[in-house]
Amino acid sequence: GYISALLFLFMFIFSVFGMQIFGGKFFFEHQERPQWNFDTFPVAMMTAFQILTYDMWSFVLIDGMRAVGWSGAFYFFFWITIGALVLRNLLLVIILETYVIVRAQTLKEEQAEHAVHDAESRRTWLASMPLFEPLKENVEFLSAVAATLEPRMVHANEMIVRKGGKGTAEMYFITKGAVDVLDSLTRPAFSTLREGEFFGEGGLFADGDVACGTFVRATNNPLNLYVLKKSSLDEAFKKFPGVEETVQEAWV
Repeated sequence: GYISALLFLFMFIFSVFGMQIFGGKFFFEHQERPQWNFDTFPVAMMTAFQILTYDMWSFVLIDGMRAVGWSGAFYFFFWITIGALVLRNLLLVIILETYVIVRAQTLKEEQAEHAVHDAESRRTWLASMPLFEPLKENVEFLSAVAATLEPRMVHANEMIVRKGGKGTAEMYFITKGAVDVLDSLTRPAFSTLREGEFFGEGGLFADGDVACGTFVRATNNPLNLYVLKKSSLDEAFKKFPGVEETVQEAWV
């Protein structure tokens, strides 16, 4: 709004300025008066706008110089410099800035919407797991646990759990890819877990120094996991008394 008002003000000034310099002088022998002139204020405004937009402005320049001589070129120089280069570029900057602000706000809203959808998806997913299925009606607890899930990417053939190693005190949910469960690294996997399945739930209820009983390794493709830490689950248990017993019964 302010830029439009400023642009109109300069068009008004240069229209009046043009009338003082070129008014009644765009008459040439053996030639009709051109449609661009400064004889009246409305036409002078249109001519000033024509110069501002570079629409056949060189013809107006030539006629202006024919009317008052080379000195008439200074009018066009100042008007193009101030109007076309400064005001128009300033208007473009404001338009772009407005676009950036609107786009940033849109992205923020999309991210918030995605976060809500992601949280809802995690909660629904947890409720479908046997370990948490008895609590599927306890939306607050499942939402609290879902909020603590940490995404993790695992490279192809990367070892996640080592047999005989220290327990991880973590539970893993497979969101993309698959893992092989092995009793020995020299023998083929005796089980393969895929998207939607989980492993390591024993680490949530056992002490961290309990040795792991199997190897768990990503297959030949990258793996995406959600990781639930024992410490995070314990915090949720403290906030929702009585829930821990239900989960442990489901695990047993």
